[in-house]
Amino acid sequence: MSGFPISQSLTVLITGGLGVTLGSIGAAIIQAITRRSENRAHAADMVADAAGNLADRLSKLNDKLDGENRQMRNAILLLTDVVDQIIPLVSAPPHTIASLKKANNAAKMAI
Repeated sequence: MSGFPISQSLTVLITGGLGVTLGSIGAAIIQAITRRSENRAHAADMVADAAGNLADRLSKLNDKLDGENRQMRNAILLLTDVVDQIIPLVSAPPHTIASLKKANNAAKMAI
């Protein structure tokens, strides 16, 4: 009978099986690392998208608040001007007039 003896055949099978096993393990490790990188990249994209959406919402909210703030400032200016015109016409005790002037000045300082 020619060819490999049984012991050599077993050695070849074991060595070949070990090589296939190690190759499979190596491929699995490479796939895991690649998937982690892909998962990290996907997670980074999701975080960037969320941050962009948050920035857009905050910008819109800020614009809305700026508009409301302008409206309130204009209303306060109008009210304080009217109070300045009315104060000389009001018949009230001096401490009431003083309180009215103080409140009007505080409103003017707030804007």
